Amino acid sequence: MNTKLTLAAASVVLALAGCSAEPTAPQAEAALHAAVQAYSDAYLSGNGEAAYALLSKRCQKIYTLEWFSALVDQAKNLYGNPLPMTSFKAHIAGGTARVTYTYTITAINQTDQPWTLESGGWRDDNCWSAAPAAPAEKVGTRDNPAPVGTTVEVTDMSGKPAYTVTIGPAILNADAQIAQENQFNEAPKPGMQYLMISVTYVYKGSETGTPGTDVNVDFVSAAGTTHKTSDVSVVTPNDLDAVNELYPGATATGNIAILVPSADVEKGTFAVSDLFGSKKFFVKVG
Repeated sequence: MNTKLTLAAASVVLALAGCSAEPTAPQAEAALHAAVQAYSDAYLSGNGEAAYALLSKRCQKIYTLEWFSALVDQAKNLYGNPLPMTSFKAHIAGGTARVTYTYTITAINQTDQPWTLESGGWRDDNCWSAAPAAPAEKVGTRDNPAPVGTTVEVTDMSGKPAYTVTIGPAILNADAQIAQENQFNEAPKPGMQYLMISVTYVYKGSETGTPGTDVNVDFVSAAGTTHKTSDVSVVTPNDLDAVNELYPGATATGNIAILVPSADVEKGTFAVSDLFGSKKFFVKVG
């Protein structure tokens, strides 16, 4: 970063801006040119604070210094040093101006860039009318679970794809279905109920796999407690346990039943992971 150049240009900005209350047209353009050059030097060399100081008050209300500095860092990674302007043209109307300037790198040429005259001198007023959108929240976390029907990739210990898993619609209270399937199935205790869900697996590995043991599909309640298929042993309609080994490309669909708390069951999530419970991906119950 050419700090001397940036500071020198900034000094010219202040000197010219303070020449008189009503500068002549040449003085006004010279001050504007100096401000644009100072802003350009700071921006392209990664000096976020210096570039931010040359934004208008309006823009500073929209952009935080942290957000703007991150943007300037990207410019530094691309260019690293101030670049000389190959042309400069300004149209000044009172306390506002439109500036067009170019570089040898045409991708960063600016056309009709708005600037405004404030108490500290000319300031870049080229900003959105609203704050930049925040980065989209990652999907598949407990706070932002994916919708039902989302296909989840589960990898093996080496990080290679092992299965794709698609969570189907859940029966939130499957007590009747579980009781009807086998007379020896244990009835849930008060405050608990059976949740049943259909899960489709596609084996992506190179050997064979058994989805019922290779993949975990757990229920995480709204209160944050985890409930597993292994918590209770029941016979389930179209039971996943009946699915045997799968060879590469094979598909299987089966039901799993989980004993879950009745309270706010619809606000829970499913956590899909490998056998060891790593890299959990969360899916909405419904």
